[in-house]
Amino acid sequence: MLNSVGTQSLDTPRLLLRRFQRGDGKSAFRNWCGDTAVTTYLKWTAHPYPLATEQVVNRWIREYHDPLCFHWAITRREYGDVIGGIGLTVWDAADERAELGYSLGSAFWGRGFGREAAAAVLRFGFETVGFHRIEAICAAENQASIGLLTSLGFQEEGFHREVCRLGDGRFVDCRSFALLATEYRCPERSVW
Repeated sequence: MLNSVGTQSLDTPRLLLRRFQRGDGKSAFRNWCGDTAVTTYLKWTAHPYPLATEQVVNRWIREYHDPLCFHWAITRREYGDVIGGIGLTVWDAADERAELGYSLGSAFWGRGFGREAAAAVLRFGFETVGFHRIEAICAAENQASIGLLTSLGFQEEGFHREVCRLGDGRFVDCRSFALLATEYRCPERSVW
């Protein structure tokens, strides 16, 4: 049985993962949502202006009433700005199964922020919420995401031909991954 605790703040050495707040749209747009490089392999396109980001942020805020909503703003502890987003989408509460999703502004790639955030979310998901299985799917050509998932212990489970339509309208092949609670080994210790 899952612990319906909702999105709680998570601390890492360099990051604070927290609920989105009103007013986050400006930095989220500047650092992440307005960045066309970010959406290369995503189902949404870069936002054209800050108000679009603020509208999405406000929608996410409204979803926090659900105790099985797990969606964080990735912020740098030192500056407090939103540089990305990460979440666990509960697919089946009875099966204790969720999907990990994440994206980060391109200016922050290659610095370990994505791994640091994902490790904290996995720890929360397995140790606090009690998930049995956390899944992830990414475009087959997204080597950065594949590398992140495998570095966190995810096992590849399948290749799916043209299963996802990206924001630009293209159908792409995807690879699916999963990590079981029995395989999870608190990966953030090797990050920090």
